[in-house]
Amino acid sequence: MLGSDPSILSGIRVVELAQFYAAPGAGALLGDMGAEVIAIERFDTPSPTRSMRKIGTADFTLPGGESALFQTVGRNKDSVAINLKDAKGRELVTSLVGEADVFLTNFREPMLQNAGLDHATLCGLFPGLVYAKVSGFGPSGPLKDSSGFDFLVQGFTGIMERLAESGSEMSSPVDLIIDQTAGMLTAYGVVAALFHRERTGSGQFLDTSLVGAAMNIFYNDALMALISGKKLDRHSRSEPGNPLRSYYQCADGKWLVCAHNPPARYARHIASMLGISEELLSEALPESEVVATLDNAFAAKSRDYWISRAREFDVVFSAVNSFPEAVQEEQIKQNYVTTFEEPGELGLSLPGFATVFSETPVRPRREAHELGQDTEVVLGRLLGLSASEVEALRGEGVVM
Repeated sequence: MLGSDPSILSGIRVVELAQFYAAPGAGALLGDMGAEVIAIERFDTPSPTRSMRKIGTADFTLPGGESALFQTVGRNKDSVAINLKDAKGRELVTSLVGEADVFLTNFREPMLQNAGLDHATLCGLFPGLVYAKVSGFGPSGPLKDSSGFDFLVQGFTGIMERLAESGSEMSSPVDLIIDQTAGMLTAYGVVAALFHRERTGSGQFLDTSLVGAAMNIFYNDALMALISGKKLDRHSRSEPGNPLRSYYQCADGKWLVCAHNPPARYARHIASMLGISEELLSEALPESEVVATLDNAFAAKSRDYWISRAREFDVVFSAVNSFPEAVQEEQIKQNYVTTFEEPGELGLSLPGFATVFSETPVRPRREAHELGQDTEVVLGRLLGLSASEVEALRGEGVVM
């Protein structure tokens, strides 16, 4: 029974000791699903994302000066600030983990071992614990203890080269795509491990790496390399392999994209839509000739005209949108743009969860809290410390 809260993870408690984006992103997603998430931050060196307003040239500063990046990964969480350099601080963290179902971290193994927060120690103390780690390169191998960042991993795994323009050796990576995916896969892994625990009573250790996330995003590129030692060909407008699966510019300068496989199934309908002979789209013709025919046809009318026309003929076309255009699409606004369940001062809209549930809604609960905002409440509620005891720890520099 879920009680009054219909959320998927209602009653699950997560203790998070993490920084930057991927692991905190996983915690935010678990919070969207209803878990109670307690974010432990080192108050001498809080999460860099709190003050991270730029990624490269992209500025994520909100009107009030806050970081939108931190609001996305800090959402739904109680903030507890603890000094991990102090033995009492480390004991507090261990005690909090003992009250949790999940421990989530992305700190490297040497630091975790020094603090007594490695998986061997914590899983030994708490056999039912799901210990979820986000690493850079995975749990074994020569780079297992190396630092990993999204930008770096896009180069290491081949993505940077894959996205390069034809004739260029590399491309600027897509910002945070690896971090975001690693966070999603970690949350997915946590839910699976909780399901396993429900069946067996046993917790476990799981490692989701940035490299693993990259290999999954570009799964078919990796598959091609493994089976043939070759790279997947980049899409070419002049020789796309299938001219009915490509993109074309319209009379207003805007682009549309079509995705028709197999082409023979759709050629007649597209020819009728364009008002041309089906023979001009024959697979027997040189690709460049068919592309030229389609270029000339689409250049005669506006994009809106062709999108409307495509719906009449039930063929598969879409606008090539910018992201500012995409988030204004009614289809996206109705399904994949959301707001906080508890309205906050910032009034943020965020990308919504990719899966829409009929009975167990998933959405952001509340905005990120200030550093240490919930220290006293959490230590009192979970560990039974009085206000005076917390104040004494504060005076000793153990908590903030």
